[in-house]
Amino acid sequence: MKEQKGLFITVGSTQFDKLMQVLCNEQSQFLDLLSKRGFRSITVQYGKGLQPKFDDQILQNHHLTCELYDYRDSIIEDIQNSDLIISHAGAGTCLEVLNNQKPLIVVVNDTLMHNHQAELANQLTRDGHCLSCTPETLIETMEKLDESLLKPFEPGRPELFVQCLNKYFGIASQ
Repeated sequence: MKEQKGLFITVGSTQFDKLMQVLCNEQSQFLDLLSKRGFRSITVQYGKGLQPKFDDQILQNHHLTCELYDYRDSIIEDIQNSDLIISHAGAGTCLEVLNNQKPLIVVVNDTLMHNHQAELANQLTRDGHCLSCTPETLIETMEKLDESLLKPFEPGRPELFVQCLNKYFGIASQ
């Protein structure tokens, strides 16, 4: 088992200030929870919104390091190097995390109109692949997270779709 557990938080290309505010306003409780669960590093991708401000002394007291950035060409390395991901409910990010078999907490931005992201987060949660919450319930959700209860995500099998189309159009398989 890895000694230095890492947390990755991502909001994608959007602005999700409500999530960043929760991280800052409840940072003592949030960092205490991370420390108790064995985390030693936090990487936050904050997009075009509010850059979170963590108190250096509180980070040091919890033996945590923190890296902040707005964008990178790819977040796959951050996903692969992390032991838990907290993410906005963007389909691409959720699928990338789940395809890498990483534990996921999806935070729904409930300020969006016609929020299709909530539908995705709720379905993934019903299927047992992740937990979902709103920014206000993030700490509570993290407290009840038990990674061993999450079901592995089965990646898509596009060849089945191709077979179905071939059958429908009468194209012989090779």
